[in-house]
Amino acid sequence: MNSVTTSTIGRLAFGVSRLSAVTNVAGAVRHASTHPTTAIPKPTTAVLKTSPLAEETAVELKSPSRLQLKSEPGNKGNPKGHGDRIWAFHHIEQGQVIYSTKPVISHQHLIRQQPFTGKNLVPRKIRKDYWRPLAMIELAGKDQGAVGRSVYQKLREFKKRHELDWANEAEEGRKLMHKSKRERGQELNDQKPNSVADMAAVLAGAGKGNLMWQVSRLGSSSELVGEIKKASGAVEKGAVVDVKRQLRRATVYWTNEQDKFHAREWSDNVSHEVGIPGEAEKKRMPIRMSSE
Repeated sequence: MNSVTTSTIGRLAFGVSRLSAVTNVAGAVRHASTHPTTAIPKPTTAVLKTSPLAEETAVELKSPSRLQLKSEPGNKGNPKGHGDRIWAFHHIEQGQVIYSTKPVISHQHLIRQQPFTGKNLVPRKIRKDYWRPLAMIELAGKDQGAVGRSVYQKLREFKKRHELDWANEAEEGRKLMHKSKRERGQELNDQKPNSVADMAAVLAGAGKGNLMWQVSRLGSSSELVGEIKKASGAVEKGAVVDVKRQLRRATVYWTNEQDKFHAREWSDNVSHEVGIPGEAEKKRMPIRMSSE
């Protein structure tokens, strides 16, 4: 039978006794403590000699006028000119559209504006060889940043509705429901025609709280609310209301002039130009072909 020998029991007992002896000599095990073992020296006040120029600089930095950005009236925190222009970029292969208040786009724009439409259908990063400028919206007049940011907000809202609320569209919704997941994702990615139509609608005053309307040209606030509701309902039905005297003027610069025909109609307050300002000045590296 399996039995434990006397020598094994002796060794185990000897080990326990040795451990007990060490514990008795060293004392009880000290638990961890959050208090520092050494005293932390208190900070001493040092006398520094400063020059008169350094003292004047410190006084200027403490002044709130030095730290305040040059912002527009009533829009604190936004630098001057922010929102006067709105850029739209599109993916030349998949047709996705990204809006920006700057002439460049980053990966953050892609994360915030592009929803998940399917596996391997969302770009992982911004590649300059795939993204091209679609159009640039410029508002007429000075200090139109608040109006531009309102237009930017409406464009993003309409784009989000096209991508996530497509089932409410009777005809288009039925077409997408009968397609596979990948085909449906490809259709949802192609937002270029919808984005052009959204530009025409937003610049025509569509959307609640759209600042494209000039309040000063209307008789009363109730009249303004009525005109906004009228224009919003007409745009939803596919029409554009002629509100030339009630809308701010805007100019749309196109990379390709044919893209503007994706919209059914443009309001009279919008003018169109070919060529985005600043694109022609960019230096392009010449393509060198081998003689072989």
